[in-house]
Amino acid sequence: METKRYKNYELFKNKIRDAFSSLIYEKRDITKISIKELVMRANISKSTFYSHYKNIYSIADEIEEELLVGFGTINRNGNLMDQIVMIYKRHEKLLKLLYSTKHNEKFTFRLRDLLVEETINNSDFLIDEEKDKRQFKVTMTVNCILFSLIDYLQGNTSLKNYADIEKILREYINRIK
Repeated sequence: METKRYKNYELFKNKIRDAFSSLIYEKRDITKISIKELVMRANISKSTFYSHYKNIYSIADEIEEELLVGFGTINRNGNLMDQIVMIYKRHEKLLKLLYSTKHNEKFTFRLRDLLVEETINNSDFLIDEEKDKRQFKVTMTVNCILFSLIDYLQGNTSLKNYADIEKILREYINRIK
């Protein structure tokens, strides 16, 4: 939401996002957060909130957009897994925030589609495969990586150490090459 900026614009935007983050971690469901509760937590007025965001969901949407921009940087100069892991690590806090809510299905599929497109257009991963097979294998690989990371972020895996998950994913990718 593009708005006119004032002197402390970034300061108050950060206060809103910090309050949103703490409420998401507490409630685990974006639908359970009220604007009243958020402005109290951020110690701001409702008008300040509305000068930054349209509603609670627009905060999550903004976070999603920031993440999609970050993941839209896959290139031919590196290993696919290395690039995804690097991007994941750079944005781990935001990803954990996003995947601690129920407001993530649409984002997950947008992220998957972006990663598949970036991999096909900008990386050498499986470059020697014929077009249809490459599309399928890239999609399958990205799904494996992405949903493994989501399971980790949501605590739905018996592996609690990220390094263990990364090692298994690397072994999987090496097998399908």
